[in-house]
Amino acid sequence: MNIENLIIDDVVRSVLADLKRQGETIGVCALPKNEGKRDAEIYLDSRVVSIAEIRQIGEGATLFVSPKCVLTPSAKDEIRKRKIRLATRLPRPKTETAKKTWLAAHLPAVFSFEMLKRLGTKQIVFDSLENLLSTARNELANDDSYGIALSRQSAKLLVEANRFPTLRAIPGFSVGQVAEDMEETDANLLVVHPDRCGGRLLEIIQKYANR
Repeated sequence: MNIENLIIDDVVRSVLADLKRQGETIGVCALPKNEGKRDAEIYLDSRVVSIAEIRQIGEGATLFVSPKCVLTPSAKDEIRKRKIRLATRLPRPKTETAKKTWLAAHLPAVFSFEMLKRLGTKQIVFDSLENLLSTARNELANDDSYGIALSRQSAKLLVEANRFPTLRAIPGFSVGQVAEDMEETDANLLVVHPDRCGGRLLEIIQKYANR
């Protein structure tokens, strides 16, 4: 590493510190568990990627960053050294014709009236997972459709939903987890157990619905 790179890295750290003092949020994304494996696909949402993050990535991996991401000079050197393939992950285009969120509840789990009011939609209640899945396959057949299902049999619903090629289901435990899983899988069905969200059920659902 040369003196010029060290100076630029110091400047980047100084800019980040100024941004934090001004109250601007700086995105940070933890590396996934397969970070050190060769040929792995790594997704980073950080605005600035430093050599510290690159050193956690295995040789020959593919690193996806946002179009506005800044790589420090030392990070670029490490990328070349580790033969890491760098790619830009473009944001998913928004469409004006996107459908409203499809909400389903599997008895005895139901969405509260207050929650439905804040989401601005209504729910369909099912007495069996089979009926719920059958309807979901039709409702979510288009690429611009996505849904949320509330069930106390969430594990079974996840397994069964992902058997169908038109359904890409992910669990909902926390806001951060849902955000990461949406990016990795482009999920169209969020499955939530109402008793396992630690009081953040509405926040998790809103994060998914307001993608």
